[in-house]
Amino acid sequence: MHKSRIFLAIAVLSLAASRPAEPAAHNAFKWDEVKHLCSFAVFLKKVPAAVRHKAAEAQRAIEAAAEARTQATMAAYKAPGRNESIVYAATAAAADNCISANLYSKGLTATAKAAQTTGHIEEFINLLKVAGAGGDSTGYCLQTAASDAPTADTTLDGDECTQLDFDDKAAQLTFEGDHMTATGFKQLSTKSLLGSQASKCALLAKNADDTVAATDLFQKKKEQKLLQGLLKVSAKHDGASTATLESLNTAAADWAIKQPTTQLHKLYNALAEAKATIEKQTYCGTDAKSVILHVVGAGKTGEEIEKYLKAIYPADKKNTAKTDAQAMIDKVAGTADNQKAKIQEQIVNTGATKIQGTTAESKQLKDISGNEQLQAAFIAQRVELFDASSSAAKACQSQKTQTTKITETDATCEKKGKENNCKDGCKWNSEGENKTCVVDPNYKPKQAEGGEKSENDGKTTNTTGSNSFVINKAPLLLAVLFF
Repeated sequence: MHKSRIFLAIAVLSLAASRPAEPAAHNAFKWDEVKHLCSFAVFLKKVPAAVRHKAAEAQRAIEAAAEARTQATMAAYKAPGRNESIVYAATAAAADNCISANLYSKGLTATAKAAQTTGHIEEFINLLKVAGAGGDSTGYCLQTAASDAPTADTTLDGDECTQLDFDDKAAQLTFEGDHMTATGFKQLSTKSLLGSQASKCALLAKNADDTVAATDLFQKKKEQKLLQGLLKVSAKHDGASTATLESLNTAAADWAIKQPTTQLHKLYNALAEAKATIEKQTYCGTDAKSVILHVVGAGKTGEEIEKYLKAIYPADKKNTAKTDAQAMIDKVAGTADNQKAKIQEQIVNTGATKIQGTTAESKQLKDISGNEQLQAAFIAQRVELFDASSSAAKACQSQKTQTTKITETDATCEKKGKENNCKDGCKWNSEGENKTCVVDPNYKPKQAEGGEKSENDGKTTNTTGSNSFVINKAPLLLAVLFF
């Protein structure tokens, strides 16, 4: 009997040894730690709205600069004098330089990478939540504090961490603060995400260390990286599985990770570049008036004139370009402190045709608002200037034809008398016996005094007061045609 019991015990032990070991469940994830991931994702979901907010500002500034450029260009075409024309044209060129923004490429990269990471975090939290639904106190993967029950509430300051939608309201975002610093992501330091409730979650369960099994999610106990490398996990049979945040709070130096090797590194650099671009982005103004005041007041108009003068001056005069440029501005707007206001007023007081619907009326540029109306007025001005130029050319040709036409007759010539008195369309016919004053068919009338200009040097002197300032006519036309 005794021997029989011994044999039975041996058989039971042998059977137990032959059964596969049950995977050892590990501790549930602790919501108080996991919510730091959600907080980070909530920060990231604000990035698109921040970029959109700044992009909207940039768009308004670009439109304002375009309006200022068109106004100044139209004023240059209708300026009363050479100096005014060049000053207005230079203002147009300076306004054109305001039409630049490099936010879009940086902002799009930051937005795309923020969306990627937010999606990873959102899905991970959702996995932990739904995996434990209905598990009561037996099995779950997300716990709150020390409670022996699955966490049902995964909201954080009004945001549902399993359904994070990007903010649709444009708002300014402070990058530096609770989430980002010059050295990395502030809250992402090394810490365990596992709670105190043991043997609750099978996510990191392992049948046997380094033994493959269909019942295991992870086939090896070595550390694996999830969430773009943000989370490091290891599955172990003895229940000592780990889930640790990757340390990213000291990964950068002076707002840059020099050698980015992970998606989180690239995310940080993209956000840092967007931050720098947003903070450094400057505008000339929010409307045409403020743009013109800015470019004139900041010396940008003078710089454009100086560049032009340096290009056309001979080598020994180039060092006077800056003073000559200022002299030209002084001639146009005076020497008082309100030069920028005077130039802006002169520009907007320029006459223009306002096109509205099917009507056109004579107005001033200050009465025309918006790029659409300004462009219509610009077209009208070009037509007017072309027609005026064409009419002037025809009138000049007509006058030339009239003045060169022979109006004398033999009868009128005969009345002029003899020899030296026989002139201006007549000539003394000294051949033959009957000498007389007759019409000169080859006579060309002299131009009126001042009506013809020497073309030997093609130069026009200045009106700025500087004796060294000489402008070649051809480059001058180019100066007016900056637009």
